[in-house]
Amino acid sequence: MRFSKQLISSVTALAMSAGATALAQQGSYYDTITSNSSVVNAAEDDTSIHEASVMISVFEAADLGDTKGGKGCTCDSCLGGKGDGKGGCAAVRKAAAASHKNVFYDNDFSYLCNSGCCDTYLGDRFKRLAVGNCWTVDVGGQYRMRFHNEQNINNLNIPNFLGLTGDDDNFLLQRTRLYLNAEYGSHFRFYGEMLDAVSEFGSGPPRVIEENRTELQNLFIEFRKLDVGAGTVGARVGRQEIQLGAQRMVSPLDWANTRRTFEGARVMWEGESWDIDGFWLRPMTQDAAHFKALDSPDLDRQLYGVYGTYKDLCRDNLEAYWLAFDSKDTTVANGTFRYDTLGTRYWGAEGNWLYELEAAVQFGTNSDDSAHSAGAVTAGLGRKFPCTVFSPTLWGYYDWASGDNTVGNGYHHYFPLAHKYNGFMDIFGRRNIHDINLLLTADLTDKVKFLAWYHYFMLANGNDVPYNVDMTNFNGQAAGTSGSRDLGHEIDFLITHNISPRMSMLYGYSHFFAGNYYATTAGVPYNGDADFAYVQFQLDF
Repeated sequence: MRFSKQLISSVTALAMSAGATALAQQGSYYDTITSNSSVVNAAEDDTSIHEASVMISVFEAADLGDTKGGKGCTCDSCLGGKGDGKGGCAAVRKAAAASHKNVFYDNDFSYLCNSGCCDTYLGDRFKRLAVGNCWTVDVGGQYRMRFHNEQNINNLNIPNFLGLTGDDDNFLLQRTRLYLNAEYGSHFRFYGEMLDAVSEFGSGPPRVIEENRTELQNLFIEFRKLDVGAGTVGARVGRQEIQLGAQRMVSPLDWANTRRTFEGARVMWEGESWDIDGFWLRPMTQDAAHFKALDSPDLDRQLYGVYGTYKDLCRDNLEAYWLAFDSKDTTVANGTFRYDTLGTRYWGAEGNWLYELEAAVQFGTNSDDSAHSAGAVTAGLGRKFPCTVFSPTLWGYYDWASGDNTVGNGYHHYFPLAHKYNGFMDIFGRRNIHDINLLLTADLTDKVKFLAWYHYFMLANGNDVPYNVDMTNFNGQAAGTSGSRDLGHEIDFLITHNISPRMSMLYGYSHFFAGNYYATTAGVPYNGDADFAYVQFQLDF
């Protein structure tokens, strides 16, 4: 916290200088929002669901040269020797579409250094700004708005309002992010990011992940890619989001209106065969008053470990990790424990076949001082059909996370992107669960993507209970109360419309078919089905 406050004045001063530089550079340039510009959609990766990062395309007239009625630029670098206005610009558009990452401190605007007279996009005028002789500055952000219609999954009388609750709510989430990235030469930078998240028009108070007003999301200094032996090393100190692998264990959780962040230190090694990250972090504790104080690190919890990526495989990919999570939180049930997780992830493709395997074992000490022994496995096999209409891809997945005869002693998923993997309705966390699921994706057009995801959920241990996404036991249920292991089925539908490289819409609908567990277990608040519909608009700049 003290470190964060010391940087605020420096960040503010540099931001003002960068803004003045951008306005001076802009001069007579003007931005025209266009609806018919040619764009290239960002390539999807295995963490892209509900993390679309796309924007409005903006032509800046002085950069177009002779546009010939808006058909494209005609300088040699853009024509690529073809005279069609597509050669150089196509590469720039592709790079621009992929410039915004899930963590904004990884954004890449290097295409602006070589774009010549090609198209630019909303916010590009405030990127790669020269401030003084040595500083290079990026200034930007994001605005996101999402409307929720939740049927039977939001009840003020249920702990955390989570799970199948039998009550409804409608509300609007809005989130604004503003960031400044300042690089001094090629080996040092500091990065600051503000987030403001608000929930409005709901019938009750927002969930913890839905509102946090005017907060520092990231604020750190970093030494980058210093040559050491056969590789390079970097170090980052301060408040920072962290994303590891497929985000099944550690994620900034972009679906949440607030996003997740930590405070601590991280060391990053890049070698010929391995990239290795080591870190020690504390999660942030949200200030209940929102405006009265900035969030502080949780001194009762710490996350530390090592995450490695092996790069010498010809076709496939391999990751290995050790992650430790210590908690001394006495304010919640089962809040005092120490867990270590050893895991690996292997994924790749052979022709049109796709495959993924992630497995982890977990050991340590539970809250009741018993020995902790748990595990989790995700196995998937997929197939692309590129010659079929809409070029669909079909995956079959099996996901298991162990339970225990004692409530709270099963597998702990730490700080994951839980929303992606165990149903978009967020009814279940990754503990004491079997999840057999089928995932279908298709490209309806170049800009419109379709997703359908089916899940069948069962309890892994019939003596244990279902768990919420925050690892609390559903409805406070006790061990031995489960009437059936059959939790139910969920079907999720999602349409993503990438209007332009930096603006997108999401249209989602999910339905949960309640299983026998809810009909046969005493004390559950509701035993019927549930629905979830939402619409999201996102703009990056």
